[in-house]
Amino acid sequence: MHSALCPPCYLPPPVAGHEHHQDATDPRTWTASDWLEIGGLVTATLAWIWRHTFKAWAKWMLDWFKMPNRIAQIEHQLVANHENTTAAIAMARATWDTLQEIPVWQSDALGMCVHVSKPMLRVLQRQSTEILGDNWRQIIHQPDRPMVYNEWDTCIKDGRDFDLTYHWVRSDGHLIKIHANANRIISASGEIIGWVSFVTLLKS
Repeated sequence: MHSALCPPCYLPPPVAGHEHHQDATDPRTWTASDWLEIGGLVTATLAWIWRHTFKAWAKWMLDWFKMPNRIAQIEHQLVANHENTTAAIAMARATWDTLQEIPVWQSDALGMCVHVSKPMLRVLQRQSTEILGDNWRQIIHQPDRPMVYNEWDTCIKDGRDFDLTYHWVRSDGHLIKIHANANRIISASGEIIGWVSFVTLLKS
């Protein structure tokens, strides 16, 4: 039985005010699992870098070893294209020379004459050496030369066909009015390698 002079005390013990309270949490320390996680990330990053670097290096090496074969294939294709083009031109020239009345000549990519058909030689009464190369200029009538030169230069620059009416000069000085139409000769690779010109004789 408690004494009336000393009643029982059920209150909790007093604590310090909030202004004196401090957080006693300890700073976190690195655990083994933390180090394992970081090590895994570093390993994965290095593996990704190595994989992509190895792929690039392997591709470069593979291309390097394949390069001689590729060069050989390109050279073979160029030779084949050249042979095919040469054969086609040779056949065309043989056909041109069988034409009895149509003068035909062939120019290279720079406008130099590289072949003159027999009908053209008969019309001009000249030898092929008087026309081949840059000599074709002398068979053009003097007043027509600037016009013809300008048209040829434009065709070469623009890669288009030649189409013009002008005069030839025969070996005896006689003038021959002609219309020349030159068509582009295109190689198997798509490049212009010259022109073949067909001539129509016109009445003066």
